[in-house]
Amino acid sequence: MDKWKIETDIEDNGRHLSGHIIKSIKERFVKHSISAGNLTGIGIGVPGFVDEASTFFVTLGTGVGSGIIVNGDLVNGPNGTAGEIDHTITVPHGRLCTCGREGCLEEYVAAKGLRRSLRDYLRNFRDSSPLHKDSEVIDIYEAAKAGDALAVHIVNDAAYYLAYALANVVTLINPEKIIIGGGVSAAGEKLLRPLVAHFKRFVLKEADKSLSFEFARPGNDAGIYGATWLVMKRLGYFQNML
Repeated sequence: MDKWKIETDIEDNGRHLSGHIIKSIKERFVKHSISAGNLTGIGIGVPGFVDEASTFFVTLGTGVGSGIIVNGDLVNGPNGTAGEIDHTITVPHGRLCTCGREGCLEEYVAAKGLRRSLRDYLRNFRDSSPLHKDSEVIDIYEAAKAGDALAVHIVNDAAYYLAYALANVVTLINPEKIIIGGGVSAAGEKLLRPLVAHFKRFVLKEADKSLSFEFARPGNDAGIYGATWLVMKRLGYFQNML
């Protein structure tokens, strides 16, 4: 059993994995680097959907996860970051992101981005609204569905920035489908309608000819779905079903 022992330096009851553990696991088990964003992104489309189509998956929750499937295979890249749009610059010199750069997509379309937009807009919003600085994202969705002007403005802004990013993705990789999942997608038509409208303005027309948008919601288990699908794919499970 000695070969399985891993030196650690945990001092906080395991709330954070130490670098020693991560390094040892990678050295012993991980042959290909795959990001959590990739796994979560592809996970939203797994239940009954992942097929041979070229598809771009994006999940909108606390952060943004995404992934690319081309001809049934995950496009991963040498460092596991291919397909991730969360830290693509959407607003030059915009909001400071946790990655240390400014204007990342995640700061405008993820849950934390919507809450930040709410706080920013409240400073100058004079009309009546059920929203306040401590409102949760679900409150923003519900208020938008009820027609609240402030909430609609916040969701529309998120749709604008997401459409901008997705239009660039479609121009680059020309997928057949874009699947959107995660908590933010619970805004439903209030998000999808302006998203598609803005997208049509930004996208290269030739790349948009056969593209479809869909919602998928495996919820908080998206990362698990994605990891399971990847393992099954690499083990040849899907070929064995043919």
